[in-house]
Amino acid sequence: MNELELQILKKLMISYNNSHHSKIGKNSSKRVILNLDKAFSREIYDRMDYDSVCRMNDAVYTLHERKLITYDVDKFNDFHITKVYMCLDKVKQIASLTGLKDNKQELLVIYHLLSDKKEDVKNEWEQIFLKDVMDSIMVKNRLLYLPKDIVLIEGILKVLQVIFEGEGFYIRTLSTKLFSNSKYIEKTLLKDVIKILKDYHPDINFLTEKDKMSDNELLRRIGVFTYEEVFEFIGNCTAYYNNRLLDFSAYDQGMYLGSNVAAQLSNFNLDGIRTITLIENKMNYKQYCKNEKQTDELVIFSGGYYSAQRKKFYNAIKSSMTEHHKVRLWDDIDLGGFQMFYKLRMIFENITPMRMDEETYTNHLEFARKMNDNYFTLLEGLIDKEGDEVFHNVIKMCLKNKKVLEQESYYIE
Repeated sequence: MNELELQILKKLMISYNNSHHSKIGKNSSKRVILNLDKAFSREIYDRMDYDSVCRMNDAVYTLHERKLITYDVDKFNDFHITKVYMCLDKVKQIASLTGLKDNKQELLVIYHLLSDKKEDVKNEWEQIFLKDVMDSIMVKNRLLYLPKDIVLIEGILKVLQVIFEGEGFYIRTLSTKLFSNSKYIEKTLLKDVIKILKDYHPDINFLTEKDKMSDNELLRRIGVFTYEEVFEFIGNCTAYYNNRLLDFSAYDQGMYLGSNVAAQLSNFNLDGIRTITLIENKMNYKQYCKNEKQTDELVIFSGGYYSAQRKKFYNAIKSSMTEHHKVRLWDDIDLGGFQMFYKLRMIFENITPMRMDEETYTNHLEFARKMNDNYFTLLEGLIDKEGDEVFHNVIKMCLKNKKVLEQESYYIE
């Protein structure tokens, strides 16, 4: 097949994909037409140039002989071919010859793939995402969020599934595990994953400034990391690492440990500790440790993240606690803060909120932030979703004032 024949077929294939013929659930009686005088520049086809007309005619005759097209000629000059028509029963063959995929068949394959995947998805936000994509295929004949590549789509869905499991991970570690390539997710999938998370993940989609945040910052909010975390804590306790006793009481300015090391700590001795306080904000953590920390208190900078390593660290502390130990969380009075409390309660059953009540909210209301209506719809959902009433009153105050309070406000004079 020469270049001119290929160009004719490509233009027909493009016209086909832009027509109702390629629309799922649509039928059309119209033909897919190519007007030769309008479809090509004069450098390629000039009807006033005999050699140019001969080249075009030869190409059309060849394609006609292969039963890929039909054509019309000028009623006053049968040497002049005016229009070319695609043989619609040969779409699959023409798509193969041109390398241009049949949009309808391509979307149907993707639709059925997503439909099969949806059967195994249990979390609400991912089900909503898949439904929206599938609805867009059927109603608008468009593929949202995802590339038109089955391999890439399956890769993206694998990453989303791990994110849903909520254990946290390092991107390059997961990339190696799933794809035997440490940089595959970052280079090939991450851009699409981020777009989906921004609009659908419940810990991200409500953020008013999400488009201004870096990818790393967004990912860390859901326990996904591109590099190792640093754990910070201060308190009169000891623990074992590689069968060696580490005494943290010697570090009166606090301890800094890489998350991989912190996750391997075991057998904490908490005899000198009565209260364990987790603080989400770095500034508040520093201020609290400097001015308010008690001698029998272990204070941990929680960072608002919940990675697999942090979970192991918390579980090691939990296994060393007695019924006399108190645990409390100081976080923002907002959706993220409440959700973090419920996550931590899966480890620390006796955890209580600290400065996340109605009084704190009222006293610092002047510094509260406005959020959009969708955010408060999600916030209101917590009242029905969670089985107790620990935050119900303060949530109702947030809904009434249409504002949430970040914990940094506490130290504002």
